[in-house]
Formats: sequence, C-alpha cells, structure tokens
Amino acid sequence: MIPEYIDASGGFPDEEDVHAALAYLISIEPDPQPSTYEEYKTALAPYETQISRASSTLRIFAEQMQPASLDEMQYAYYRFTNDARYLTSSYIAATVTAYLNEAWNGIGPWQR
Repeated sequence: MIPEYIDASGGFPDEEDVHAALAYLISIEPDPQPSTYEEYKTALAPYETQISRASSTLRIFAEQMQPASLDEMQYAYYRFTNDARYLTSSYIAATVTAYLNEAWNGIGPWQR
C-alpha cells in the first residue's frame, strides 16, 4: 500500500505543512538504503505522484516568501534543516536538504 501525502488544504502552506511534507518524504525513503541510484529510483517510483505533491508544498512555501533576500531564504532553510527531528541521522538530514534544495532551486535568489 502506498502511503498517502495530504497537502495543505486549500490554503498556502505554512511551516507545519512543510514539516508534514518533509516527514512524508522521509517516511518513504528506502530502508536499507539502495546501493545504486537506479535501485533508489525504482524504490521511489510507486510514490512519484505523492513526491510531486510534497515537493510542490515545499516550492509553494518558498514562492510565497518572495520577494526575499538570500539571507531571508537561508534563515528559513536553516530553521528546517537544523530542526531536531531531522538531525537524528545523516541520511535523514541529507534527505531534507536534498528535497528543500531541489524544490527551492530558482525561486528568488535561491540556487543549488
């Protein structure tokens, strides 16, 4: 059964919605970690639609911060990446930073 991601209901996503999206993305990460990128993509393929919806939540959150300076965006980014719930393992921390960077790339001054 594919876990369901429920995005922000009708409104603009807030920080809790971002945390919910990140929690979902972490929850579907393969365990144990695949040894190749191809295996990783295969493991996540059933969740493609849900990943897109969760990533959209991350992107919309960054878009609604605009116009924002790079410093302001970095402040928001580090509030998420330094949250204790994402510092429990390097794999989880890397997952959070990867999804945020991918979703925010090209929004305002944010570049990967």
